[in-house]
Amino acid sequence: MHKEIGLCILTYNSSLTISHVLQNILKQDYPKEKILYLIVDGGSRDETLKIVNDILSGYNVDYRVVVAPGANIPQARNICLENLSEESIDFIIFIDSDILLVPVNVLSEMVRIAKLFPNTIIHFAYSFKWFKDVSELKKFVAEMEQRNTKINVKMDNLKSSLCAGMGCTLIPASLAKTLHFYEKANFSEDNFYVCNAVEKGYVALFIEGFSDYVVDLNVLKDAKSDIYWMLPIKGYLRGIEAKALIQLVIRAMNCGRGFSAKRFFKFIAKHLGNAFLLATIPITLALVLMQNFILASIFAMIRALSILGYATYKHVHGYPIKRALVNKIKFELFSTLVILLTPITLPKALKVYKKFKRLSKSIFKAS
Repeated sequence: MHKEIGLCILTYNSSLTISHVLQNILKQDYPKEKILYLIVDGGSRDETLKIVNDILSGYNVDYRVVVAPGANIPQARNICLENLSEESIDFIIFIDSDILLVPVNVLSEMVRIAKLFPNTIIHFAYSFKWFKDVSELKKFVAEMEQRNTKINVKMDNLKSSLCAGMGCTLIPASLAKTLHFYEKANFSEDNFYVCNAVEKGYVALFIEGFSDYVVDLNVLKDAKSDIYWMLPIKGYLRGIEAKALIQLVIRAMNCGRGFSAKRFFKFIAKHLGNAFLLATIPITLALVLMQNFILASIFAMIRALSILGYATYKHVHGYPIKRALVNKIKFELFSTLVILLTPITLPKALKVYKKFKRLSKSIFKAS
């Protein structure tokens, strides 16, 4: 039978949530025989793959598991696209390994909207839920599963956006075959994908109003689950041009909802502030060499207070204090490069923004 959906889940040490995610996906009312389930695992060291095989093998579904040790998120997404593009399918749907689909017709509604609006990426807005331990997570999931609800997406729930994560997102197969994720962008790869999709004549549609039913499950939050904290400096700065562009789209353009000078200057002020803090290091050294010890001590004090303040804040939120210095400088380097690249990224962002607005108007006008 023709597979209409290629459903892709990326996993990596996802044993705390993957069983709940899969069980809820398997309760979806979309015909299972029309879905190809693809799991791409980054080399999990826990029980993730055993759980996946135990659950999926118990159902009469077509599923495959690809293990790609060391693959980052965009690389894993591209493995999905490459594997599924070989199949005769209509849509690729990404579901994160910690996204709980409470309504039983989420997939059906995504496909229905996608058929109504060709050349669109369909993204479900979702809420974030944190749990102090696994028992609290299980209790929450059990309560959600009792709802057994259905939703009805209406026009009022649809908003066009330049920002769409891939947590619960549909991509037309036609786009997936011609556009891959930028693998150097080990974060913001999803929003950068949408910006590139606009260049090809596609628009992302957000489905809002159901975030209480589509939930991002987060257990035992600490530094190990924070990609921004864990990435080394080199990895954090990889694909900086794409990341700098997305910073503009998110901040100054409010994800395509509207550009404003106020938001733009707020964006500039934020990153200039971080760039200034980084600059206090060479400025202090230069002032010492010039024997201007009063100014040098002022800049050194600014540097010390910023580091201590950041380290204290992160420590209060459960992050290891020893790496605060490295991460503080990492974030300041990022801001410095964002500022330096703004003359290049701003014209690109404005070009994408204008085309996005034009495409969005034509889509909603046609409806």
